[in-house]
Amino acid sequence: MTKLNLAYFVPAILVTSAIVSTGTIPQAIAEQRITLKTGAIIVGDVDLEGDQLKIDVDGSKMTLSMSEVISVTPATLSDSTQASHFLEFALERSDTNEERRLSVKLLAEAYRLQPKNPQIAFWYADALADVTLGKQAEQVLSVDRETTLAAYPLLAASLEEKIKKAMAIQQLPEDLRNRLDAIEHRQAQLTEESRNARNTRFYALFRVIDQFGNPVERESFSLTSTRIREDLEAFDDGYYLFTYEQHTGHGRSQECKLAVVMPGYRQEQHSIRGGVYSVHDNGDIILHRFSDEEKRRVEVVVTDANDQPLSNAGLQLSWSGYRSNQVVDTTAISTDSDGKAAIQLFPFDRYSITANAPGYIRANGRFAVTSDEDQMDPITLTLYRGLRASVTLAIADNESANRPRSSTIDRPRSSTIEWSADSRPGYGPGWLHFSQHEDELRLSLSMNPSSYPIGRNDYRLYRLQGQKSGTTFGDIDLTNLDSLPQGALDLSPEFNGGRPPVAEGLKEGDIFFGSLQAVDRPSGEPDHIVFKLRIDSLSRVPLQDQ
Repeated sequence: MTKLNLAYFVPAILVTSAIVSTGTIPQAIAEQRITLKTGAIIVGDVDLEGDQLKIDVDGSKMTLSMSEVISVTPATLSDSTQASHFLEFALERSDTNEERRLSVKLLAEAYRLQPKNPQIAFWYADALADVTLGKQAEQVLSVDRETTLAAYPLLAASLEEKIKKAMAIQQLPEDLRNRLDAIEHRQAQLTEESRNARNTRFYALFRVIDQFGNPVERESFSLTSTRIREDLEAFDDGYYLFTYEQHTGHGRSQECKLAVVMPGYRQEQHSIRGGVYSVHDNGDIILHRFSDEEKRRVEVVVTDANDQPLSNAGLQLSWSGYRSNQVVDTTAISTDSDGKAAIQLFPFDRYSITANAPGYIRANGRFAVTSDEDQMDPITLTLYRGLRASVTLAIADNESANRPRSSTIDRPRSSTIEWSADSRPGYGPGWLHFSQHEDELRLSLSMNPSSYPIGRNDYRLYRLQGQKSGTTFGDIDLTNLDSLPQGALDLSPEFNGGRPPVAEGLKEGDIFFGSLQAVDRPSGEPDHIVFKLRIDSLSRVPLQDQ
């Protein structure tokens, strides 16, 4: 596809590339028509000296190189003969973009000389369509459509289809036309070796609009594929160019999926595909944009653990889409005295909602809004009172083991940690974490961000069954765990599928001990931690706390 200056098509103007008539030119030829690359047509007496033309125009003399000339023909030729020469030259030259442009210019002159010749009109319209000048091609064809198409009846349908596509391309944004030109130019320069390369490149052109013809926002849809490399370029008026590569041995381009991922549009999928080293036009993809009348009423109910309504609970909506979770653009929402709130939402299947209230831990929920007219069931969220814990933590001093120690892993010797469900952010050493799930407290191990685990079994966490032997927190010698009474060895290991372990359902008096190993990122040195921990007390977060 090539962007051309329409001024080039003014009759008798032939701005051109280097294709020159190579016929023998005798010495001292009189009254010749010389068509130049500069766009000029000169009529005068011509002498040929080597590769130089000596031209005499009514006594004015000039010298031109043959490389500056398109053609030299007798000026005495009739218009029909001259036009036939131009047609013959043009039909021989159509392989490259440069030659296509030359064909258009030669046929423009032929058409000027013989506008009623249906064969010339047919090929002139075809050449214009080849360089995506669809409107100009349609103008030529419309002068006498029936007669022109009858000149080549077997090619008539393909010409009309080519003109239709060219008119569509001509209406594309300028920067997109330039991009398509660059792709076509690159395609013309491809060698056989590059076509047989390991990966094959594909280009898919498409436009995404709503039912009213308005462009659809990029964030409203996603493209899914299993490509090696891919790139999506956005242009004005809703046009997109998707470039991707796949292994050459896979043959034809596999389809890619375009899916709606944002509220406001009906959720649907469309298939697109690319052309091999060329652009495949997938046309318009039309998405249904919902109107405000198509919103559905969604009721949210927030209760506590005893199913009692919670008033003034804050609600925040989000949806999972193109760029992870995004907050719905609504004003602040809170529940009324009955613990209820009503929201108007577009149909969509990936809404998320978060409820929070002072003294309670947050609750999250996911739900879908359908287009069905049936009334939706309320979305119910339960908030649990926040827990607080007082914990005693002791860590073995392993310096005597003559092991290097990381400077980035926190190692308190003995301390009391106060944790609360409303803590923002952490607490205690970076590798020890408490969390609350519904109405229970959990304990887990995870590494400081500046360190990383060195193996699957580097995390160990045990809940001590000390009640069977009367073992106390103080009885645990972290430097000699084998000294624990036999009854205390009835342990409950807390495993988590090779990931850092999690202990659930913590109670006052629970005793844990464990170990973890890591490698310090900055120094590359190993570190080993052995610890014990006791849950001293559990309490509720006061309701007035935030």
